Amino acid sequence: TVSVGAGAHLAHLRVQDESTGASLFTRTDATLQADARYRRLDLELGGGLSRHEFHCRMVGANADVQADGVLLGAGRRHLDTRLNIDHVVGDTRCDLTWRGLAADRSRAVLHGGILIRAGADGSNAALSSRNLLLSEQAEIDAQPVLEIHADEVQAAHGAAVGGLDPTALFYMRSRGLPEGEACRMLTAAFCRDVLPGLDASLRPIAESALDRALAALERTA
Repeated sequence: TVSVGAGAHLAHLRVQDESTGASLFTRTDATLQADARYRRLDLELGGGLSRHEFHCRMVGANADVQADGVLLGAGRRHLDTRLNIDHVVGDTRCDLTWRGLAADRSRAVLHGGILIRAGADGSNAALSSRNLLLSEQAEIDAQPVLEIHADEVQAAHGAAVGGLDPTALFYMRSRGLPEGEACRMLTAAFCRDVLPGLDASLRPIAESALDRALAALERTA
């Protein structure tokens, strides 16, 4: 349980990098008071079966949550993340940026739920879910859900699933990069979309965890 008091700022990094035989079921509940700022990054990089629920209620005006993450599936790993963001009052903001990768026979699921309650005018909500399939047997399900009961709000969501950009691959190979190295660089850049804005003290930890996970993914490819 996380409680961010009025005017407080909190940065939170969670790295899930358990062994392939591990099963994890985790829930995080957060409450934001007026003028609170909560910056959160979840890296789902390991485990055999992992489900994480993140519930966030903004109960004070000008509360702001940025909850980003990466889902990295390999082998037969199953990753399931559920986001439930609740704009209880107006003039609140959420920004959710998620990147998913699935290789081998893995499956990744992202449910992004945003609720803007009646009377919560002035709320601003955005969800971006972009996903890479690295195997024909892998599966990614992105489920953005917006439930809006107020009139004057800004809300947007986008979800896409596909492979690496062939044009970008061609360009990099035409500059002399081997195909494997070009794929590695594009995949790493794709994951690092979630890092801008992360607290400077936490960013090296997140970068190191991502690099290790991507290196392990490349070795099993």
